Amino acid sequence: MIFIVDEFRSVFKDIMQLLEVEANYVRIYDQMFKDRDSSFKEIFMTSDATVLELQGVIGHKVMWWIMWNLDKESTVELCKQLNCPIDIDVIWNLTGSNPREIVTLHTISWNIETYVNDKIKRMKEIIEIYFREFTSRGWSSEKI
Repeated sequence: MIFIVDEFRSVFKDIMQLLEVEANYVRIYDQMFKDRDSSFKEIFMTSDATVLELQGVIGHKVMWWIMWNLDKESTVELCKQLNCPIDIDVIWNLTGSNPREIVTLHTISWNIETYVNDKIKRMKEIIEIYFREFTSRGWSSEKI
């Protein structure tokens, strides 16, 4: 079982206490799952600044992996663990092997059409914000 928490710092207020508690629970849960020939892992995704802040305090109680995107082998492993029904090369090309994007696809039941449409919608919003900002300053699109 994999439990994933994205944007860890913005979700929890007392990070230190939560990590301390979670580190202890993960060991207990993992042993219970190992007794049943399985495993339990928690993945907390956050900024590198948060990791640097916490690493000195939490230290050896958790395994630290600082990453941006996964290599192909790790992408394949994550997709297997998430029961991805889509060809790994498609996932690799769509997400750039970014674990947050892979989890997003998983969250929407691997619906590629929805995923791509959401990305297109977000890009349109960003472009509109960009042009509103420039036109509010009296600049025309010809100057951009």
